[in-house]
Amino acid sequence: MINVTDWSTITLDDFNEMQFDSGFILKNFNPATFTAPSHDDIVDITTGNIGLTMSPTINDLGSDVNNLHGVFKELQYLSQWNVQFTYTSLGFSSAKYKRNLGAADVSGNKVTPRMHLDPADFENIAWVGKLIGGGLVAVVLKSALSTGGINISTSKDGKGTNSVTMTGFMSITDQSAVPAEIWSIPAVAVQLESHEETVSVNGTVSLTAFTRPTSQTITWTSDNTDEATVAAGVVTGKAVGTVEITASVTVDGVTATDSCLVHVVSAGA
Repeated sequence: MINVTDWSTITLDDFNEMQFDSGFILKNFNPATFTAPSHDDIVDITTGNIGLTMSPTINDLGSDVNNLHGVFKELQYLSQWNVQFTYTSLGFSSAKYKRNLGAADVSGNKVTPRMHLDPADFENIAWVGKLIGGGLVAVVLKSALSTGGINISTSKDGKGTNSVTMTGFMSITDQSAVPAEIWSIPAVAVQLESHEETVSVNGTVSLTAFTRPTSQTITWTSDNTDEATVAAGVVTGKAVGTVEITASVTVDGVTATDSCLVHVVSAGA
């Protein structure tokens, strides 16, 4: 007989990776910088759960071919990603009405829906939640627009609510870019702003790193000091080649690293 406990054990790492609490819907949030959001970055006051969906639309190019019998991986075509946030809002300010309508103008205390979309109606927003182990998980929704309009429910002796659906849209200027990013950030982390740079022999290039927790001491190393050295994030080219520059931080015995490839080229190249 199978003992189910043999198949249900989890490690402490598994536990630390679990997401906890509802999280926040934020604007002006860049997960790469690990900068804590301010109160003004909170998009809305929410209640209940926040829903996040990200699903592909896949078309079978062989579905109408008579001499094909089956569904073949080589003939699957991914045409788009459908990305949405859904949440219930408790906020009824004019700014929140405007966001929830999608296409609208604000004049004083009045919000007027309109019959056309402006580029400014689209915005990047993010859901940010906590990990039990002390880190963060985030989903950034790009070029988001409210597609559910306003759906208000009231209750006797209770709070009014508004159901909101925010949808991410692709851009015609970059048709291969999916309108979402997914981040999992441990409690101790370091993130380089760039992961590939070029420097000339005897030239320098500066690398910027962000840490979580913030303001940690960063240790910089080069895997080939004959070709490039690094000090305080400044890389100096020594000889032609490609070098891996690594930034690392250690907090309470936990170390995190991130690396950048630096191509050293001849001066004047």
